[in-house]
Amino acid sequence: HCVCLFDLSEKNDPPEANAGGPYTVRYPETEKILDGSRSTDDYGKGMKYSWTQTSGPRDVILKGTNTSRLVVSKLHIDPAQGSPTIFTFNLTITDYGNLTSTATAHLEYRKDPKILPHVSAGPDLTVALPQNTAILNGSATWDDFGITSYQWSRSDHSPAAGIPLLDSDSKPVLILSDLVNGTYNFTLRVTNGQGVSASDAMVLHVLANPHDRHIIQLHLDADISNFTRADLKDLGKYLSLTLDDYTIQFQGVYESHPHTVVEFYAVDTRTDTFMNVSDAWRKLTENGQDYRVLRYHIVHVDMKECQLSCSDHGTCDKRSRRCHCDTFWMENPFTANTGRQESNCEWSVFYVVLIVIGILFGFGIVFWLSCWCCLRRRNMARTKRRIRYAIHDHSDDAESKRMLTKGQQYIELKG
Repeated sequence: HCVCLFDLSEKNDPPEANAGGPYTVRYPETEKILDGSRSTDDYGKGMKYSWTQTSGPRDVILKGTNTSRLVVSKLHIDPAQGSPTIFTFNLTITDYGNLTSTATAHLEYRKDPKILPHVSAGPDLTVALPQNTAILNGSATWDDFGITSYQWSRSDHSPAAGIPLLDSDSKPVLILSDLVNGTYNFTLRVTNGQGVSASDAMVLHVLANPHDRHIIQLHLDADISNFTRADLKDLGKYLSLTLDDYTIQFQGVYESHPHTVVEFYAVDTRTDTFMNVSDAWRKLTENGQDYRVLRYHIVHVDMKECQLSCSDHGTCDKRSRRCHCDTFWMENPFTANTGRQESNCEWSVFYVVLIVIGILFGFGIVFWLSCWCCLRRRNMARTKRRIRYAIHDHSDDAESKRMLTKGQQYIELKG
């Protein structure tokens, strides 16, 4: 231990604190050393230092508050002050006689006007249908000079569907509705108070409904504004009864002019298994495609994603829900346009061609025989002659001779 002795008989003058400065720090630098080493005292030794912050954001970090040099880090712009943000620090010097002196250091934290605003369009986002809305949050964007404009835009290769609500495409938070399956690329562009602009991009992935392959669509001849929640509940009871008491989960009700479309799937809640969509479709179309249920007329029943077998001779297009037949196979128009109106690939082109040729050949034979019979009868009618006979009594009765043919009369005269 060291014991310091001072001669108190000598006159002791107060120290002179010197905190240095003024100091200026420009973004992106975030640290500054405040130098109080030029503080003086008449004795020159035994001074004590004490730094305290008196203004500016209090979340900065101070190191060396009891030394001649104060290290200030984590400097930033105060959103309330803007640029520059002013920090002040007091340096208090105490000498051996407990005499004190205080000095103030001023620190300005500025942003270079040429530095771009800090833009954040938010992280990439993924949603899955039937949720067709999304919120893109760009509120983490900031600038020392303030943000004067926001503008959200999407790339030309993004789906056109998706409507910004409440003019939110010109606000920090973008709210989207009516999204469809696909990948959206969005860009947020902002401009600060100095007219400097910057942008950031994010990706919105909209996944297909994982239940699409189980969903049935009912097209109702109904005005959607008159289709109530009570109607939907009644329809659910009817569907559950028709589909062997499966639980009906509705996925959406929307307008497809001039019809109202109701989407649902059937699930067994006890085993958490879905009802086969083809089986459900066949049960609902046992009596055809056009029938009445409760107060409404079901115009058409569809599978959202086609699950038809296409007679094992083709594939079903998911969008059109029609079978695309393999080579040499074709649709049976009678099955496709009557009853359930089920698209198919039942007919072989080879056999259809053979049957058509056979029918045409048969009609040709019948036509030829008909023509032949008509011609033969006509020829027979031409060759057949009718001859009249009369009794010849060698009289000179002229009237009796009129009944003879010309040849017979000639023979008789000659005789």
